[in-house]
Amino acid sequence: MLSERALSTQVGRLMGLPFAPTDRDGIAGAIAEFKRVLRSGCKSDAHLVAVVDHIMDSSPRIPPPAEVLAACAEVRPTDSGGLPAPCERCRDNHSGGNWIDYGLDSDGNERGWGRCSCARGQALRALDRQHANDR
Repeated sequence: MLSERALSTQVGRLMGLPFAPTDRDGIAGAIAEFKRVLRSGCKSDAHLVAVVDHIMDSSPRIPPPAEVLAACAEVRPTDSGGLPAPCERCRDNHSGGNWIDYGLDSDGNERGWGRCSCARGQALRALDRQHANDR
């Protein structure tokens, strides 16, 4: 559940983007729509802040509600529940401890990237499953 204070603060940030409505009815309508989509798409205040940060960093104009809702589905909270520190293997893979390169198989084919088997990798896999179930 989102706090009303956090929601109002983040909607205010969105309303500061270029091309926001300037007439009273347009402003009220935009605020109501942003609150509606953010309430339906964000799971916590931390998720709300991460979504609006993403929009502020990537949008040159006030986004339509559909783009805000899409960002809610794509963006994860910056406070990811206190993830464990990456182990030496995944920390040294230049991915910030989020992915490891599985290298090549015996036939020389690339096996791709995946989550490490350390505590951080296990926690990230659990978050991946939760995120997939939320869609």
